[in-house]
Amino acid sequence: MVSWATPDRVTEQVADAVGTRSELRYARDVETVCTVLSKAADPCLIVVVPADSNAPWWNELRRVRREFPLVPVVALALAGSSSLQAAWRLGRTEVSELVMMASTLDAEDLRIALVRVHADGVVSRLWARAGLRLPDPLVTVVRRALRLAHAPFTAADLASITQLHERSLRKYCERHGLPSPQQLVGWTRLLLAAYYLDERGRAVTEVAELLGFPTPDALRKLIVRYTGHSSTVLRRVGALDDIARRLETAVHGKIPSADLQLVRGGARRPGTR
Repeated sequence: MVSWATPDRVTEQVADAVGTRSELRYARDVETVCTVLSKAADPCLIVVVPADSNAPWWNELRRVRREFPLVPVVALALAGSSSLQAAWRLGRTEVSELVMMASTLDAEDLRIALVRVHADGVVSRLWARAGLRLPDPLVTVVRRALRLAHAPFTAADLASITQLHERSLRKYCERHGLPSPQQLVGWTRLLLAAYYLDERGRAVTEVAELLGFPTPDALRKLIVRYTGHSSTVLRRVGALDDIARRLETAVHGKIPSADLQLVRGGARRPGTR
């Protein structure tokens, strides 16, 4: 994670928000920013909204966005040092999250923003690497679920993000031969765990902690239950590819096009809440 030209008065809050799980680097110039981003495994850029909406810094930011288009950017708008015009310009075109501060930086607000953009970035990279072939509506469900999967969540949470009652989602899955909502929760958590297990140097204990499993054994048991493999074997065969192919195999039903609205955040079925 790179904090670019952060004022001294907020560096402590930035460090508090990032915590100890991620490496935080401070950079004062664009060359250092590009160098650090090119070497980081899971980068994120923190910038401060400038006072001038036409300063030369904007050309430097455009260079960074051009060279690293997938790196999420979190912008901090600080009272007394950031202009509203510059905040509007950043929010419209350049950043993933814009954190507005009335007087001082709130480390918790920044932490929430960082967690959100991190989850979005991981989902995009995971999806590109896995090459999952799923029916379109299920793609929507799984991608939304992956945003929740850095922490434990339930079938009721899954139903909520599809704007359905849990019972309605369960019947929908049964009718079309899909894994149950509870199974989809497990597959989603497992996809994310596999993504991290494929990263060199990531121990099972670290992945379990990162995803909020109560113990490393809980993650190991989930892997065995869904694959029959140990975590060691799963790594050896390619964790993400193996889990993705197993999920595809588990999806037997074909979702009719007439039901597409159901799980795309659009219309609900009559009688659902």
